[in-house]
Amino acid sequence: MLGIDRKTWDNWKNRGEDREEPYREFFLSVQQGLAEHQAKHAINLEKHALGHEEEGIAPDPNLSLKILERRHRRDYGAQPTTVVNASAQAGAIATAEGARAASDGDLSERLNELRAKHGGDDV
Repeated sequence: MLGIDRKTWDNWKNRGEDREEPYREFFLSVQQGLAEHQAKHAINLEKHALGHEEEGIAPDPNLSLKILERRHRRDYGAQPTTVVNASAQAGAIATAEGARAASDGDLSERLNELRAKHGGDDV
C-alpha cells in the first residue's frame, strides 16, 4: 500500500489515533480522504438509482432495491430459508442463508412486492 510496509502503516495510524503529532495530522488527512471517497460514490449511486434527467440518466429501480437490501437487510434483504428433505433415507433439514438468487427476475419480483407493501411506484 503506497510503498509503506503494513506494520509501519498500522503504527502511524495507531499513533495518529492517540493524537501524537505529526501522525495525528496524517491520520486525520487519511480519514478525510476516505470520507470524501465514500461520499462521492454514495452520490453517484443515488444519482443512478434515482435518475438524473440533466445528465440523461434514467432511474434504475433494481439499483435502488440493491441499495435498500444492503442498507436495510431486515426490511428488504433476502431472508434465510429452510429446506426440508422429506426422503426417508436422508431426513435432513438444511438451512441456506440468502437462498434467493439476485437475478433480474427476482429483483423485479421483489420490487413489485415492495411497491405493493409501500404503495405506489416511488419505492
